[in-house]
Amino acid sequence: MLSKVNFRIKTIYNILRPSEKKVADYILNYCGKLEDLSMTLLAKEVAVSQPTVMRFVKAIGYDSFKQFKLELAKNYDKENNIDILYGFSINADDKIMDLPGKIVATATSMLENALKSLSLVNYQKTVALINQSQHISIYAVENSMGVAHDLMTKLIYLGKSVTCHSDYYLQSIDASNLTRDSLAIGISYSGNSKNTVEVLKIAKDAGAQTIAIVNFENTMLTRYGDIVLSTSNDQFLYGDAIFSRTAQIALVDMIYMGVIISDYDNYTKKLDHYSRLIKHRGYQKEEL
Repeated sequence: MLSKVNFRIKTIYNILRPSEKKVADYILNYCGKLEDLSMTLLAKEVAVSQPTVMRFVKAIGYDSFKQFKLELAKNYDKENNIDILYGFSINADDKIMDLPGKIVATATSMLENALKSLSLVNYQKTVALINQSQHISIYAVENSMGVAHDLMTKLIYLGKSVTCHSDYYLQSIDASNLTRDSLAIGISYSGNSKNTVEVLKIAKDAGAQTIAIVNFENTMLTRYGDIVLSTSNDQFLYGDAIFSRTAQIALVDMIYMGVIISDYDNYTKKLDHYSRLIKHRGYQKEEL
């Protein structure tokens, strides 16, 4: 679990100044003794001024370096023990008993990295675009298609007009019919899935607003996204196919909750209405 300090750092990382990000990176990767960590040493190690360190401390919500250091110490040993697991690859010599821990640790690492990498400005723009668009089309292939369907389902429950075709030809035709009032969302972990790239380009050429959801920013898909949501700056190990959905699904949940919060009364009424519509499709307690 993230400590409060690391959570705060990763939440606002993208809006920190470059010099403050240097301090943030040092703290996130610090493995030394906490008693040795002083403001003077930190400023020297990172090659920034002490006022910069203090600005960073205040930016993440602490009034003094002492308060920041005390909070950092609370989960320090626990986090260091967990971090040892991060980045472990899966190989033929692994014991099956060790796999659950490795899988959870890798997934946790991806989620933490996603929080750090996510642009909060682009996240807010995404929520706004979803709210103002008359129609939304979502495009993906393979592993990302499950994520696309999840996003489609959530948005339909909020009363949005959404399509998500799995067939490339239908995706292309759908994209060509979009207008300036439409929103096209392309989802690809690698950002280089040819079908998704081509379809998002068709949608953009048709005049639709476009969003690219990727793991890496500098990809083919991001060329055609008016807004880019990336979940990492790093390539995760061989388990791309295994782990690629982890951060994407979390991002879909963020988008879904962001839309709900943007007009809470309206959307909660819709959710309540749709829940009543389908309530009879599930067994009730008295029937079990």
